[in-house]
Amino acid sequence: MSSPRQFIFKRKSLRKLFSGLFLDYHHHRQDKGDEIDDDWELIEVQEEEFPGAGEEDIAVDGQDSDVIDFPDHLPFPSFNFPETIKFKILGKADVRQLLEDKISMLCSIVPLSRAQAIVLLHHFKWDVDRAQDEWLEREKKVRPAVGLFERPVAVTSYASVRPCGICPEKLPGNMSLAVSCGHQFCRPCWTEYISKAIGDGPRCLALRCPSPSCGAAVGPDMVDLLVSEKDKEKFENHLLKSYLISCEEAKWCPAPGCEYALFSFGDGDSSNNVTCRCLYRFCWKCTKEAHSPVDCSTVDKWMSEMSVQSENWMLANTTPCPNCKLPIEAIPGYKHFEQCTSCKYEFCCECGAHPSNHMVTEQYWQYNCRLDNSLRPAGFHIVDGQKRELAKKSLERYNSYYQQWVTTESCRTDALTDLKLFHEVQLPMLREILMIPPKELDFLVEAHLQIAECWQLLKWAYVYVYFLSEEERLKMPLLEFMQGQAEDLVKLLHKHVVELKHSLLQGDVPIKRLKDCRNNLVQLTGVTRTHFDKMAMALNSRLPEVVFIPTPSTRKMSRLKIWQEESSSGDSPSPSPSPMFE
Repeated sequence: MSSPRQFIFKRKSLRKLFSGLFLDYHHHRQDKGDEIDDDWELIEVQEEEFPGAGEEDIAVDGQDSDVIDFPDHLPFPSFNFPETIKFKILGKADVRQLLEDKISMLCSIVPLSRAQAIVLLHHFKWDVDRAQDEWLEREKKVRPAVGLFERPVAVTSYASVRPCGICPEKLPGNMSLAVSCGHQFCRPCWTEYISKAIGDGPRCLALRCPSPSCGAAVGPDMVDLLVSEKDKEKFENHLLKSYLISCEEAKWCPAPGCEYALFSFGDGDSSNNVTCRCLYRFCWKCTKEAHSPVDCSTVDKWMSEMSVQSENWMLANTTPCPNCKLPIEAIPGYKHFEQCTSCKYEFCCECGAHPSNHMVTEQYWQYNCRLDNSLRPAGFHIVDGQKRELAKKSLERYNSYYQQWVTTESCRTDALTDLKLFHEVQLPMLREILMIPPKELDFLVEAHLQIAECWQLLKWAYVYVYFLSEEERLKMPLLEFMQGQAEDLVKLLHKHVVELKHSLLQGDVPIKRLKDCRNNLVQLTGVTRTHFDKMAMALNSRLPEVVFIPTPSTRKMSRLKIWQEESSSGDSPSPSPSPMFE
């Protein structure tokens, strides 16, 4: 009799079910006239006919760079989710111009300098309408709130000589500097004060006068006058990021060293992923790296799982010293006594007592731990064996999935490294060898991008499986089958890309055959994209094709047994509904 808790695949076997998740796809080979029945037959045909030059690739050293800037015409591969964010990629100069437009708009309405307008806009989260209304209606209250004083609170004659407010240097009034409050400080002190604030982060945008209890704003005009070009650039970056943070429809690309911003428009799902021009793909909602098919909360759970499993490791592999409470790693198997590395106290791992308490006579002892409570040190708690075993099983399961997660991330990183090498070194070489326009080789770039995107999805698919509920784990056979075939497919695509690049760089592919090679690789890239698109859609829908029979309760199982016994004895029991689904 089969187990009550089991899963049923509707209508089709495992392979047919997985194939049923994909669109019907047919390719016709014009040169052969053969009809390709499905994607996998197409892959087999390409594997037989694809020109290659072995497993090795051309090893060329490239330059170290975190960002790859690709031309605008290059299409980025993207998994097709139900909703897509429409966005535009802007460079730093474009964002600067948008900010300047806001500053100019406010200055045209309110009689303020550019520096004062920046201070006012920053205070009101770059909302021009609100800044304008508040200033025009309540100027006297707004001025002290934002730090733009109308009259100096400290009036100093330019002819007088007085010490700097920070250092003992005595300077004439005309050689010191002050903001709207009038507190005078020498130029070196101002420069050091502002530079340190810029280095501390975005709080420099709300910097106040260094005089105690003074709220006068230190504006961008002082920054431009005093600090170095490097600090000016940092200040401007803080300013632009502050502006973008206030825009719900805009985000800076979170990739290190990237200076592009993305502006969304139209109605889109905020949980979708976007791809910057630097090729960094991230979640629009949480700005972490793209993590489909898992949601943002699952990513946070996975990142915090390491600390949870660290506690499990401590529970499964250590025993606290009864004397100093330091966790001591227990060596399983032969050793019953441990010595603390800190206080040198020796104790029994089972009961915590000193080895002398296990002596039979003064000359002879044997391991005879009886867990006598009277001999157990105060505060020593024996770890429950069942809890220890559960911790070990949880740790082993986590380690298995973590290693797969790290491996796929390494593959994705290698794919992006290969793409960087191809774009910076190999692509210019191929243009010289083949004497063709750059667009003719975009298919190789697209294949590289697709490989990286596939590894990204596989990476988070392992996290998806790790957090499956107990009931959903019945879908494991199908999930493992899907992941296995997807991994084989992306490895096949990578193999063909490597072989074709090697052949082209060695001059083994005539220009007449380049079109056939391009068509073959474009077809294989399209098959891979379709395969992973449908896999992503299946995972997002939680695999509805797989259903399971829930475990019946003990009461229902007892009723089922009685009903079966009555049926086998030939009696005519009263009609009963299905005892498993009552």
